[in-house]
Amino acid sequence: IDGEPQRLRSESFQWNLASNAILVRMTLPEEGGRPAFTITTVPGNAGQRTRVHRYDTAAWSIDNQTVIASGTSPSGRVGVFRVNPADGAETLLFDAGALGVWAQDAVETLDGRIFMLCTAAGRGSALALCDGRGVPLTGPIGTGAPVRVEWSPNRQAVLVVTQDGDRERY
Repeated sequence: IDGEPQRLRSESFQWNLASNAILVRMTLPEEGGRPAFTITTVPGNAGQRTRVHRYDTAAWSIDNQTVIASGTSPSGRVGVFRVNPADGAETLLFDAGALGVWAQDAVETLDGRIFMLCTAAGRGSALALCDGRGVPLTGPIGTGAPVRVEWSPNRQAVLVVTQDGDRERY
């Protein structure tokens, strides 16, 4: 309807810090499994359709109103963005593509700093923990792209699960 996908597959959920809205990470089967997210407020309006935002990864910002999105944006730009879910407006926080870097799973810490996973080796490669300027803080984690990434609630630690051959590594 109106250009929105008709089928969505929910992947994970994240409450904002105020516990009045849920970020739903999803894939869009009708767009080849394109990652996206939407926001549902509590209490919600059953008759209101939520806006779908096409970014690879997303997490709540500390202001409880905007989302830190990363990876490829709807326009094809690679970076880290602050997205207003109400109207889709985005602010570029880190232009990864201009530096030849892939960035994903970015978060904002409680003190306002941005951290992400990034690599200069390209999408699908092993990633390092990076600061908001794309400077690696660790070496590559594993030998390939993560199969799962989970940030702690205070964003002071990240679990990165990779798969080396048929074994998962943490």
